[in-house]
Amino acid sequence: MGCCAPKKILESEFIYNTPEEQKKNINDNYINFFEMINENNTSTNKNQLDNIEIISNEQDFQEEKEKVKLISSKEKDKDKEENYYSLISSSEKDNTTKITDSDYENMISLYPSLTTENKDKIELKKNIVLENRSIYYGEFNIETNMKEGRGILIWPNGAKYKGYFQNNMQNIKGKMYHIDGDIYEGEWLNNKANGEGKFIHKGIIYEGQWKNDKQNGHGKETWTDGSYYEGNFVNGIKEGKGKYVWADGSSYDGEFKNNTFNGKGKYIWENKREYNGEWVNGKMEGKGIFTWPDGRRFEGNYINDKKEGYGEYYWNDGRIFKGMWQNGLQNGEGEIYEPKKNRTRKGIWENGKRIKWVD
Repeated sequence: MGCCAPKKILESEFIYNTPEEQKKNINDNYINFFEMINENNTSTNKNQLDNIEIISNEQDFQEEKEKVKLISSKEKDKDKEENYYSLISSSEKDNTTKITDSDYENMISLYPSLTTENKDKIELKKNIVLENRSIYYGEFNIETNMKEGRGILIWPNGAKYKGYFQNNMQNIKGKMYHIDGDIYEGEWLNNKANGEGKFIHKGIIYEGQWKNDKQNGHGKETWTDGSYYEGNFVNGIKEGKGKYVWADGSSYDGEFKNNTFNGKGKYIWENKREYNGEWVNGKMEGKGIFTWPDGRRFEGNYINDKKEGYGEYYWNDGRIFKGMWQNGLQNGEGEIYEPKKNRTRKGIWENGKRIKWVD
């Protein structure tokens, strides 16, 4: 991952992406973590529904939505710092400069030998020291003087890679252990995550498709509290169709752009309230339908999470308000239909209150 053009890799057995460069690519762009803050929307007092002349902003007609808040993984987990080296065996934790035969044998049991026309040129090199003091234990092409086949590479800071090499670079499949405990396991192309892979960062897991060290295509992120996002990614960012489910059961299913709700989508709160409509930068904006579990419904236009312009509000007892809204409140001309009296009355509203009847 990374925003900039990659550095040129020279054709030498001693020149390759350092673990710091690889970590910067993969980890710095892994910022797709956000959460929703639960709202404190008051429930409707059914007794007040009999008063059709004054509509309460705080009860019948004002719903507050959770605000989308993008946060980095460090902010999300700053109070939950753990040593995730428990994911790595004790021998792998050590900043060692020696790879054991057992460690190598365990690795090759997971990675079958490659069929190669250069088989007669491949030799096993044990604990050779590279120019930058990294240690390599694995298959080596003595003609090209490059790592080729299965091997283990340990950098001086303790970072470790196990898997396949081609043209002196991490290729095909392998597992990378970063010194802070982060792990990437999956497919590689020329030292970068490409294809299917799994990335673990402080217990947060991404499984899915990669291209040039960035999440690209379909994937799933799962957080430590059980919440998850599953959908499309473009260059490490949630983009396109996707679904986010929070630990409390609330969810958003729809279109994303730049990690936020954009386009059409359905949001369902924990208490089963629901908004289905258009979104702009994480806020209800455009045409939409808001429904309550007790049967109430609003159909109309939203701007910045609030009713704006023409909209219709339906009570569960059959009464209907049709008219203009401003800043979430009835404002301007409108009419109320009363099914019990089978009549419709027109009036003028201001800031949610009826000012006068006009019929």
